[in-house]
Amino acid sequence: MLLAASVIAGEIFRQLGFSSVAGELISGIIVGPSLLGFVSSSQELSPLAFVSLFFIIYQLGFNARTEKLKKHVRRGVAITLTSFAFPFMVILVITGIAFDFGTVGDFILALAVAVPSISVVSVLVRDTGVEEKESGQMILAGVVITDIVYFILLSAVTKNITDTLRIIIFTALFIVAFLALDYVINLNLIRTRKFFKKAAKLVKGEEIAYATLIVSGLVLSELFQVIGLVYVLGAFFAALIVHEEAIGVKLFQKVSKTVSSMNKAFFAPFFFGYAGSEVFINGTGFGGLILIMLLALLAAGISIALTFYAMKYYFPSDRSSRKSISYIMAGKGSVGIIIGNVALDAGLITSGVNSLIIVATIVGSLLVTLLLRGRPGNVEEY
Repeated sequence: MLLAASVIAGEIFRQLGFSSVAGELISGIIVGPSLLGFVSSSQELSPLAFVSLFFIIYQLGFNARTEKLKKHVRRGVAITLTSFAFPFMVILVITGIAFDFGTVGDFILALAVAVPSISVVSVLVRDTGVEEKESGQMILAGVVITDIVYFILLSAVTKNITDTLRIIIFTALFIVAFLALDYVINLNLIRTRKFFKKAAKLVKGEEIAYATLIVSGLVLSELFQVIGLVYVLGAFFAALIVHEEAIGVKLFQKVSKTVSSMNKAFFAPFFFGYAGSEVFINGTGFGGLILIMLLALLAAGISIALTFYAMKYYFPSDRSSRKSISYIMAGKGSVGIIIGNVALDAGLITSGVNSLIIVATIVGSLLVTLLLRGRPGNVEEY
């Protein structure tokens, strides 16, 4: 029921020229306890939703390149400040005044409203045709940096100072080790390709290669979970280090196509439909819904305005690139929803706060789609 509703609603929204994410979230609200009540116990679906999110994020790692991300780290930090840090501080002040969810609840709500999402931003980068351009690489670097900071902030809220410092140290050590491994692979591409070719001949099939890549992603995700960060970043890094120069164009394209097909047909619509089914409109109040919609628009507006102005330094005569960067970095999606699910499971927020997070994500998703209409590429797939 949840999957069917999500697929149908997502396709309707896509045909109308909107992001299918919004349709999938709304479908979950409709069939969930807020309206029709066909899906009354989403707790049983939670494990499948986490698996779905793993594959969604895992696919995104295939579309990025570490050498391009490293090249734009400085600019990525600048984008992080304008698209996330400043909007977050403004929204945090407003939520603290307007809502009564407590310090932690207000903090988490502001985080979820302000943060751009790796999943949505990466898809928009691809579908607007800027993936191979300098602006696209800056966007990807910025959103990766933003979401790493975001999850560290989440850890800081849920843990004590000692555990938070430990997480920061482990994260820094992991990133250094990751960059070192990536450097070694790029330095020995010929040997790496020969290794994969010999392995393919030995097993006489591609199934073991698929399984190996996915298992490595799961292992790295578990490592992130152990050190206290949300596991999806581990999935992203696991796929990020796998590129066609290392494993071969043929295998890379097959793995990427297979994961993409599974996501489009099942994992993506199911995950967003599931997230929508966790919304409880009756627990938020009409005033709360209106206010969170306005805050979502305000966060996007601040992000777009500041990012557009800051990018003038890098693209002084290219107004189109500045617009693309500022619009796309306002994209909301799974990352905000993740914070809601994690915080709700940990007992840090109520279902009402989580519902407000979902509504804010819907508004942000629709807004970015509208802003990108008429620009090159197809922005309607997700």
